[in-house]
Amino acid sequence: MEAGIQPHVTLNHIDLPLILEDEYGGWLSRKSVKDFVAFADVCFREFGDRVLHWTTFNEANLYALGGYDTGSSPPGRCSSPFRMINCSRGDSTYEPYLVAHHFLLAHASTVRLYWGKYKVKLWPLPLYSSFLVHAIYGNLFTTMELDGRRS
Repeated sequence: MEAGIQPHVTLNHIDLPLILEDEYGGWLSRKSVKDFVAFADVCFREFGDRVLHWTTFNEANLYALGGYDTGSSPPGRCSSPFRMINCSRGDSTYEPYLVAHHFLLAHASTVRLYWGKYKVKLWPLPLYSSFLVHAIYGNLFTTMELDGRRS
């Protein structure tokens, strides 16, 4: 910062403490939203006087799809026919969307926290709180298509 470089903090980039995954299923649980906001609160309090730029989630789509659809990244959850690896747990038709929903709730709650609690103290520092969105997508299949038959 002495050299004029401004830090840009990303609060989450495809990671989660293992204890939260073990305790309540990580991002599959709405409890993760509350824990993420508590984490952001600590970061804002401790670093907000020096950090101008904040990003809540980076590549959330890759985390949701890789971790809960194809199983190609942690926590490696998936189900047939979407899996890229041999997953022993998961539901690819539901979990990626639930996780993406929790990401959006955590993002919105974090922005609300910042503007409600820190804006006055840190103003005019802006919160560039961006949810870097690549469309959360999935393939829609009918039951007949999943069985290999076309309707």
